[in-house]
Amino acid sequence: MARSWFALKAFLAAVFVASLCVVPVLAQDEASIPPPAPPPPPPVPPPPPRDQETMAAAPARKLAGPDGRKPDGSPLEAEEYEDPDHHINAWRERHLSTMKTTQHHHMKGSWLYGQLNAPADAPSDPVACAKSCESREDCYHWMFHVTGHHCSHAHDHGFANEDAIDWIHGHATRFLTKKKGSEL
Repeated sequence: MARSWFALKAFLAAVFVASLCVVPVLAQDEASIPPPAPPPPPPVPPPPPRDQETMAAAPARKLAGPDGRKPDGSPLEAEEYEDPDHHINAWRERHLSTMKTTQHHHMKGSWLYGQLNAPADAPSDPVACAKSCESREDCYHWMFHVTGHHCSHAHDHGFANEDAIDWIHGHATRFLTKKKGSEL
């Protein structure tokens, strides 16, 4: 009987040890299974079709004043705002047209590099900006910002940037004379 008792104890001990080894393995297998992936988000709906006839028939908007208000002083409504480039182009053309009646060289764009200190008299129109450049010995180029209405001057080095749509610039007579002399 002692032998069967010993055999039973050995058997129970073996079952107990085996259960200790199996339970962690089962727990590991269950933990290593990743949870299912969430469903993908729904597709973005396409924008509503635009009615080309309605867009073509829309009236052209008038330019606002320089302060961005209607002529009566009231602010613009959201649908009344226009493309900012259209506004800039209109101001640039207006300022260039004032230069046509003068003898000053002028063109679209800005002069890059060689900026001088701002003129003391701070001209607020392109004609006065060009005149103030002519009166300075160290000024060879003038620039005028068409929407900010400020003037800048530059030395005799750098180059023109004709892509700057919000500027007009010109050369002083001393630059044009120097340029003609160097071509001979």
